[in-house]
Amino acid sequence: GRNTACFDYESIQLKVTDTALIRSSYEWSTSEIGTDIKITELGLYYVNASNGDCSSYKEIQLNEYCKSKLYIPNAFTPNDAGPNEEFIAISSGEITNYKLLIFDRWGEQIFATNNLYEGWDGTLKGNECQIDVYVYKITYDFLLENQAVKTETRVGTVTLLK
Repeated sequence: GRNTACFDYESIQLKVTDTALIRSSYEWSTSEIGTDIKITELGLYYVNASNGDCSSYKEIQLNEYCKSKLYIPNAFTPNDAGPNEEFIAISSGEITNYKLLIFDRWGEQIFATNNLYEGWDGTLKGNECQIDVYVYKITYDFLLENQAVKTETRVGTVTLLK
């Protein structure tokens, strides 16, 4: 079975599949008794099966992997009226080597940051930019389940509204 889950929103069911021992009892490292348990956090787990005459021991290491995701909005309204004051990507999971570039309609770069938590406020050199569609390019790294690093580049448009 699998030994990896994103415990933020899922669990793993561990189950003894060979229950041929008659009158066996199964005690887990969690102190639970029975043929199966529900696991909600990473760690080393074991089960000890015993029928009085014989016993058997099995362990499994459960790891956590949550796929990294990046949500990129398609519009924002830098007008001091509440939410969406800046164009900023929202991440879940581990994102590294992040870079955001913003370009105007003529291809001139007007904003850049390497900080995932810094967004574009709709200005250029302190002056408000006009209502328009701008191009973004975001490059970032994230870990795959096998712990390899993958680089992804996403290009799209964002509309600046007032």
